[in-house]
Amino acid sequence: MATSNACWGIEVGAGGIKGVKLVLDGENVRVADFAVVPHKRVLSTPDLNQDDAVRLALGAFANQYDLSKARIAVSVPGHAAFARFAKLPPVEPKQIPKIVRFEAEQQIPFSLEEVEWDFQTFRSPDSPDVEVGIFAATKERIRQQLQLYDDFGIVPDIVTLSPIAAYNALAYDLVFDEQTPGTVIVDVGTTSTDLIIAEAGRVWVRTFPLGGHNFTQEIVDKFSVSYPKAEKIKREVHKSKSARHVLQALRPIFGDLGQEIQRSIGYYQSLHSDSDLQRVIGVGATFELQGIRKALQQQVQLTVYTVEEFKRATLDGPDESTLNQSAGQLMTAYGLALQGLEFATLEANLMPSAVVREAVWRRKTPWFAAAAGLGIVAGGAMFIRPFMDQAAVDAFAPDPIIQQVLTQGEGLRREAREVTGAQQIDRTLSNLVALADGREVYARIVDDVSLMMERAETVAAGDASLDIESPIITLRTLTTEFTGPDDPESADFAQRGRNEEPQEFAQIAIRMTGWTEHPRASDFIVDSIDRWLRSNQVREGLPYEIVDGSPRWRITRQDDPIGTVGEQAPPQAEREPPPAGRQARDPRAIRRGTPAGGVRPTPAREIETGATQASLPPDVQPGRTSGASQMPGLSSLNASYPVPRPDEGVPEGRVRTYFEVNWVIQFVDAREDGLR
Repeated sequence: MATSNACWGIEVGAGGIKGVKLVLDGENVRVADFAVVPHKRVLSTPDLNQDDAVRLALGAFANQYDLSKARIAVSVPGHAAFARFAKLPPVEPKQIPKIVRFEAEQQIPFSLEEVEWDFQTFRSPDSPDVEVGIFAATKERIRQQLQLYDDFGIVPDIVTLSPIAAYNALAYDLVFDEQTPGTVIVDVGTTSTDLIIAEAGRVWVRTFPLGGHNFTQEIVDKFSVSYPKAEKIKREVHKSKSARHVLQALRPIFGDLGQEIQRSIGYYQSLHSDSDLQRVIGVGATFELQGIRKALQQQVQLTVYTVEEFKRATLDGPDESTLNQSAGQLMTAYGLALQGLEFATLEANLMPSAVVREAVWRRKTPWFAAAAGLGIVAGGAMFIRPFMDQAAVDAFAPDPIIQQVLTQGEGLRREAREVTGAQQIDRTLSNLVALADGREVYARIVDDVSLMMERAETVAAGDASLDIESPIITLRTLTTEFTGPDDPESADFAQRGRNEEPQEFAQIAIRMTGWTEHPRASDFIVDSIDRWLRSNQVREGLPYEIVDGSPRWRITRQDDPIGTVGEQAPPQAEREPPPAGRQARDPRAIRRGTPAGGVRPTPAREIETGATQASLPPDVQPGRTSGASQMPGLSSLNASYPVPRPDEGVPEGRVRTYFEVNWVIQFVDAREDGLR
């Protein structure tokens, strides 16, 4: 069974099979083994059966090295996969997967049902923008890759892209952080080149079709030799007496490679104007070619480095020098093994979930067989043992003291029942404690009302046409009604007989009445109280929000002494939208009995209307409240926060316009407030 403290990273390249086995060594990793198994001929050789060549090398690798008791991580070449990058719009973190899926549908040239894909987000420390990298490969390609390994008994745990593995290797070995200079990683393979740009909090990948094969083919064309002979000349050019002539023939390919690198860097900088790229790091066997560093450095105008050794992973023993000599070729395998041990920066995994489950069950089968055998043995023992114990107990004469103790215990239990059976539980204390529930919520409601009054005074102060010394607005009553969430299975909800959705969260309906001496009462209420309610529907730090569409107001018109009630809501153009990031809820789905476009109007008998200063009763009581039985403490605010009654007299020449404002608050974090 695979363990999590060891992992083989295996890269099947066009030049051969490369593998690195890492094991955990405290908080670091150690190279336990490594392998470079070259193909007899590189896979780019004309007329070569590539499948047979790969199977031959992979079989030799699987027979020569112990792959058991370790995780397996493999890669898909960059040219056989997709790496796309995009900037995301500012959204809440929980919405990112939905936005990324939309971007994937636009960026990947296949249906998402035809690919295995994964993504990772990047955030620069100096920018609020969030970028996403989308990585994918066709399911057919992944299936072929897995089938190849399965033929040799190799069951991978991770499948990722080669450029991601190369980045993970260097990011770990060179300790990439926010102070690391902008780095261009160039992994020149046999048929293509992976270019990875790494800056603080950002990664970008491009693969272009130019690699070691182009150098070999140039030698074939210039010197009229066979492809295998040209490949040997390329690898041993540093030993050849004709090195100068060979390198001169390869100069156009050096130029093409440098031009592609320049084009990639230029495109990246056009997307990221703040980029600061300072170095190039070359990996891959092609970078062992003499003269390639100097040629690229002159063309790209950046310092070019190559990998000479592993800095953070060592191998004790005589093979350490061989490991360091092959470090440039082993970077992809090194990064794969790091991801298997969870030391990777990018963790994209294209392994199909169905294959993962099958592999897990396959590995557990021997353990299940062993457990079943132990279960049979244990079951037999459990079946026989009770009979043996019972026979032993029957043969043993009990001590008389045992029965005496049992009889005494039974008597004490009867006495306890007589004492506690008739006792009534006094719930006064628990009820008193429950009275404090919701006190913080009501304090915040009162604070909201205070802010509305401040808004009203500010609006009035800005109206130069007013000449009123007394308060422009006066509160009279403030009442509430609590309703808990509906249970769709309850009889109460079924008996209502309405075609509606159940109320999901607890709510409090608030009713505020008062009067104003403003000559344009309707405009004044809209500009002050109504606008405040609609502009503060959702606020950070509060356990509730104002239900969208619920603010409603009524006034007794100045020219209506009989008491006709005017009900108005501000036009759509005057309503301020809810804050960004929160979607307005349809009140029909959260407030039972609510017609479309607003909350259920308060019954007419609860509204103090048709009252002028001459006819208003001096001791009108606040409107009815309910819900106190459902939650202690949630009732009329007048009981805890009484509204003072000012002098009922009206100065001569003034007219009082009485108003009523209704709104509903809904608790948004049920787990915190316990109100769902």
